[in-house]
Amino acid sequence: MTTLLWTGVALLGGSSVLLDAWFSHGLNTTPDVMSSLKTAIYYQQLNSVLVIISLILAGKSPRFIHILPAWCFTLGIIAFSGGIYGKHLMALNTGMITPAGGLITALGWILLAVSGLGYIQRSRQSGF
Repeated sequence: MTTLLWTGVALLGGSSVLLDAWFSHGLNTTPDVMSSLKTAIYYQQLNSVLVIISLILAGKSPRFIHILPAWCFTLGIIAFSGGIYGKHLMALNTGMITPAGGLITALGWILLAVSGLGYIQRSRQSGF
């Protein structure tokens, strides 16, 4: 599963750079749409970094809770940024996909905090 996340985050991070270049240099659209697309890029890039950090922190932990933040951040990218891209680039009615992506991302942050508290507790118990 971790290999899938590493591959996915690499593709999401790389595609964010390519999309940003296209939006900045080749896409002819209104300022409002461009602002929305730039927001999607920003969160795609930020959350890609969060997936990497989550994966590093999870390491080889046998506990599933440690990998959950990475999954939430990845799904958050797909839903939040993907919803914005679908709306503006493909004229799709994305409905609640974008807000759901935001909620999933917030859940990732909460799970990261819970996972971090677990690491702190285990470190204290083992004498580190």
